[in-house]
Amino acid sequence: MKKIYISGAIIFICLASVQAQSIPQIEEPTGWTYYDGDEFNGRKVNYQYWGVYGDNYTKNAQYGQNNRNQRMAQTYRTEQITFENEGGNRVARITATRDNNPPAPMYAADKFGWWSGALSSHDSRNYNGNDPKYYPLFSRIEIKAKAPYQIGVWMSLWLRHRMGASMFEIDLEEFFVKWNKEKDPTVPFKINQSIHGNDNTTGKVRYNLNAESDRITAIDFNPEEDFHIYGVQIEPDIDDPSNHVVISFLIDKRIRSVWRSRDYGNRYNKFMNSEVRSGHDNATWDIAITGQIGASNDSGDMGVGYPEDNPAYATDRSLTPHSYSMDIDWVRVFTRTGTPLWHGTETYTSDAAMSGTRVALPASLLGKAVVGDRIIFDLKKSGKDKYPYLDLRDSNGKPISAWELSIADGDAKVAFRIEDETMLNKLKAEGCTVYGTGVTIFAASLERHNGIAWEGDKTIKWGEVLVSSKEFSGVNEGDTLQFRMRDVASNAKCYLRLNTKVEGQSDRPNLPSDTQWGHIINLAQNKEDSIYNFVLNTAAAEALKTYGLAVTGSKYNLIQVKVKLKSATSFIQSINDGQRQASQGIYNLDGLKLTDGYHPEALRAGVYIYNGKKLIIK
Repeated sequence: MKKIYISGAIIFICLASVQAQSIPQIEEPTGWTYYDGDEFNGRKVNYQYWGVYGDNYTKNAQYGQNNRNQRMAQTYRTEQITFENEGGNRVARITATRDNNPPAPMYAADKFGWWSGALSSHDSRNYNGNDPKYYPLFSRIEIKAKAPYQIGVWMSLWLRHRMGASMFEIDLEEFFVKWNKEKDPTVPFKINQSIHGNDNTTGKVRYNLNAESDRITAIDFNPEEDFHIYGVQIEPDIDDPSNHVVISFLIDKRIRSVWRSRDYGNRYNKFMNSEVRSGHDNATWDIAITGQIGASNDSGDMGVGYPEDNPAYATDRSLTPHSYSMDIDWVRVFTRTGTPLWHGTETYTSDAAMSGTRVALPASLLGKAVVGDRIIFDLKKSGKDKYPYLDLRDSNGKPISAWELSIADGDAKVAFRIEDETMLNKLKAEGCTVYGTGVTIFAASLERHNGIAWEGDKTIKWGEVLVSSKEFSGVNEGDTLQFRMRDVASNAKCYLRLNTKVEGQSDRPNLPSDTQWGHIINLAQNKEDSIYNFVLNTAAAEALKTYGLAVTGSKYNLIQVKVKLKSATSFIQSINDGQRQASQGIYNLDGLKLTDGYHPEALRAGVYIYNGKKLIIK
């Protein structure tokens, strides 16, 4: 229920408590806007978002245990889900325990029984007449969690189609520790991110649709020592959006693999049929968070085993730990705002694409681009090429951008700015072709400028990021440079300099500041996104307009440089909907159009503009 109050030129909309909590804007991924989710900041389960396995409403206490093939060991109950304070954050904790006399497993009676907990979003329908909680077919879904990495512990984060996992299932996180240690004991940590779905040729479920090399990958962290973000993007295939999807898996906000249904013909796209989708594009995915324990050792090589199978407890299974816990910080769902240009997996080496065909970005998708927009690539450095790079070129192989971007270890995202009308007209007329070497590309998209001077995911190890003076043409004293960082290590430093060199000096000139060492930003250790601000004095503003900016330093990833005008909070700076006049809709304060027409229910809490008036959503 919404209550609307109108007072003068200001419209207030108070959304009832059923609305999703707001999240910091800096935590919205580039090209996506927050749709819904649960921050788990309360003291109990929010039944508008979840059902609880094993309670009096959802029941299902034996889920997984009653599967004769899987033979899990847990029995679900409400008591195993608690809300705790962890590192200053409120989290939901699922604890599996073999204390307090849990029932013996139905099909594994010789194994320990365990109490455990599980959440299911579509089972919210079992409480107080709530609707089932489903999320959009095309969306980005991320879960921040700290999960056990132990033999026999199968606590998982996954999505089920509204018609059931037999229609389609996407696993954001599973750890098959037993299998990994047996098959590849030299790699300490691996993750499985898998796809299962209906096979149109047989009418049965086909497991592990994505190749093993994409499905299973080594990770450079111990999942049970800290929180990490496990995610997936489900998007319509650009070449056949009505019938096929592209599924991209992410770890800590970075794409690590891509699966396209059209690569298999029409074999695995039943869930995209019009009769299945009809009326449900905004309500497709059921999110499951399950504290599973154990699975059969001899049925289909599950690779899970049971906790007491750990060789460390071989001589005395009573040494098996009495409990394991998984903490969930949040679940967040986003929908697209940017324009996808390409999806896939293309590796470049020796200045050529390994598939034999370089990635092409068609002019038909660039028709709404304007000067200042960015073409962004999700990628990683790969192979042994000495000087990895990425470049945009025309049909004759000539560069169309002033910048050829070098790629380093740890880089995950780069952006080409549409510099001028010449580059814009070339893109609109013929598109462009991607050249490079020593790099694997996963995706490309077109993103609006929105006051962003630079964007990417660049590892800074005494290299530098150069930002053109064109990005600062309108800055003045009192405006702010906003720097977004990630993966900041201890003793990390950021140096702000000018994009020019002075003869006889090894370093670029420092960005002017009111204090002697004001151009140095001391960064606080933090693997999450964090913001640092630099307020411009008159000399700094003039220098940026003349030379541009150079950002250097060490031990951090630079994500974004944004210009915040000191007057930006009071009015729209410009309209960015690609039209001469603002078309009807809701805009943010940067002038970005967020909805066609009046649809405040699609927005999170904040301040917006609609029909020339301030719109406040609470």
